Amino acid sequence: MSETYEEYLSRSKAYYNERFGEKRQKGYVPHEEERLRWSHIDTAVAAFADGREGPLRILDFGCGSGWMSHLLAGYGQVTGVDLSNDAITRAKDHYPGVEFLCVDASQDLGHVLGRKFDVVVSSEVLEHVIKQDEYLVNMAALLTDGGKLVLTTPNGRWKRHFYLGDRKAWMQPYELWMTTGELQMATAGLLERTAVYSFNAGWVIDLPSFGLPHLLGSRLLHAGIRVLGMKDAYLRFLERRGFGINLMFTGYRKPASGINGNTQ
Repeated sequence: MSETYEEYLSRSKAYYNERFGEKRQKGYVPHEEERLRWSHIDTAVAAFADGREGPLRILDFGCGSGWMSHLLAGYGQVTGVDLSNDAITRAKDHYPGVEFLCVDASQDLGHVLGRKFDVVVSSEVLEHVIKQDEYLVNMAALLTDGGKLVLTTPNGRWKRHFYLGDRKAWMQPYELWMTTGELQMATAGLLERTAVYSFNAGWVIDLPSFGLPHLLGSRLLHAGIRVLGMKDAYLRFLERRGFGINLMFTGYRKPASGINGNTQ
């Protein structure tokens, strides 16, 4: 018997309440992978903000404990939303300068939030949503004319390699990773001037050693690359070829006729 959407929500909420119910002290320092994701998101938001007057209105969808919402607040007024009420409670305690709300993607988000946003950020959320097409439609609908969606998600190319061995314990209840092509198909027609690229190729080198990861991460190859001082160049090459463990997607809501603005 297939799971209903209500059962999916209940299971997901219970998992994330337990996860974010764990004590995270004020001043939480993001780990290395989170900092790398933030650097790419920060670059995308900064490019959009460049040359614009006044603060941006930003939505952080799937904000978890709120650390990224707090950083995004450097660009303007931020609203962080999450399915987990425990996550939202903790975020409110730690970052009182940011608005946090407990919502789920099945709600009429335009009505619940009561406004649209210049930038919508959704980092490592899409892969845990079972109604992904509806989720993406909602994200696009929450943008102002000319607004920018900034989304990161794991690269589906690597899913069957990633959760082997000890990493199986890292799996969340739903792991629905998209490939670059699947993400492009899912967003086709929703937004304009879309772009997808991969990043974080360093993780690929550490994946279990068989098949393609075995070739990309072989000890002999990397010994030669280190001797030649070409590690960074090699990682950038892998990312350009779509081999990064994460995908970055950006796209813009089509501006209404006559509206001009910087849309980097």
